[in-house]
Amino acid sequence: HRERLEDGCINLFDNSRSYLRDFIYVGDVCNVMLNCYNNHQKGIFDLGTGNQLSFEELAHVYIGINPANIRSVGIPDKLKAQYQVNTVANTEGIVGNGWNVDFLKVQDGVAKYCEFLNNGEKVL
Repeated sequence: HRERLEDGCINLFDNSRSYLRDFIYVGDVCNVMLNCYNNHQKGIFDLGTGNQLSFEELAHVYIGINPANIRSVGIPDKLKAQYQVNTVANTEGIVGNGWNVDFLKVQDGVAKYCEFLNNGEKVL
């Protein structure tokens, strides 16, 4: 967001269409944590949606809300060997504990986050 405000571009690593992540809205994470606290539920959960999206796809969702250009940049050498190509949550543990994993869709989460940023918030 900051990059777009500075020069109208957002930076993505080269080949970002190949880097997949399980993006989850921060509000959903907070709700699960609060619910665990309130119900005295203990455990370690792989928290995510169980779905994947590439960074490039995520950028296009963002650009649909905040028009910008994409600038492709190389992955820094110090990250190349350790950069994960593919992550996705295994939701069996959380579902097995009675949780509904009907989390916000990426498009809706990005829209809410952009609304927060566009209403004058500069730093989280």
